[in-house]
Amino acid sequence: MGRKPEDFIYALRPEAVQIDDIVLTSDRGPIPLGIRTFTASDFSHAALCTRPGMLFEAVLEGIMRRSVLGTFAPRPEWIRVRRTKSPLPPNSHGLRVAHYAEALYGRAYSGRGAAASRFPILGGSRDGSVFCSQVIAQAFFDYGTSLVPGKVPAQIYPGLLLESPELVDVTEQCIRKLGSDRK
Repeated sequence: MGRKPEDFIYALRPEAVQIDDIVLTSDRGPIPLGIRTFTASDFSHAALCTRPGMLFEAVLEGIMRRSVLGTFAPRPEWIRVRRTKSPLPPNSHGLRVAHYAEALYGRAYSGRGAAASRFPILGGSRDGSVFCSQVIAQAFFDYGTSLVPGKVPAQIYPGLLLESPELVDVTEQCIRKLGSDRK
């Protein structure tokens, strides 16, 4: 008997993910479903590789790091890795994108800001809290690159990162298909 699509997960290959790579994911559940629905995208979350083997991200608990090894998706369309078209050298201040992202470490997560990225009438965060794709867009903006021209970082939700003219898709070289432990 053959395996069904849900018998697999799609996981990142830690050795293939590079600093400044952006990882877009989604999962099952009401919150990811809501985000995908309201943003008309397959993605509900975004993270940035700031150190070898580590992702930097905004989650409900706040801004933190986690291992690349823990990043996977239950469907292939729910995981993408985007990379700048060419490597970004240190800017005129001697800093890289990762430096700017890491400066946001420990901030609170902004659910209001995340909702306002798609529905500006809600008003964004006023207390310094941030959401996942805003962290990434802000880090690139502070470095000197606008990922989505015409949008400020607080207006960028995960699916918009797919449209960035600054990024290319490197998913195929960065993920692997694994059998799950489901019986």
